[in-house]
Amino acid sequence: MRQLRIAAPLAVVAILMLGTPAAAAPPTSETIVLTQVASDFTPIDWTSNGSFSDSGTWSTGLIAVGGGNSGNFAGEVKTTLVGSAGSFEMTFQTRNGSGRWEIGHGTGEYASLHGTGTFTTVESAGVSTFTCLGEVITS
Repeated sequence: MRQLRIAAPLAVVAILMLGTPAAAAPPTSETIVLTQVASDFTPIDWTSNGSFSDSGTWSTGLIAVGGGNSGNFAGEVKTTLVGSAGSFEMTFQTRNGSGRWEIGHGTGEYASLHGTGTFTTVESAGVSTFTCLGEVITS
């Protein structure tokens, strides 16, 4: 019985010394800007500033858009952004050139990257610029 009285407090002390698991990193602000040729939708480049800063090339995968030439359209576009630290997928849900984005499926330093936010599109001098504001978690 005496051994039990000594062992129980020692077990509690051992558990407390191990600590608790680390909490997930809080989301932080990020701005990602993608550009493409307005006339034929050819991707030009991308840059990011905030939790991580990088730049590189991007490509489109799935494009599903409805509305035709009505001027009122909605859709989803899946992209892959490649930078110096790895790559990640960015999915856009759009209605008339603005909407929401989501990040996932990264490689390299972006393996645990995920986040969400909103975007707007501006066309000038033959270039469409997608400015994406939101929050990401990098670890």
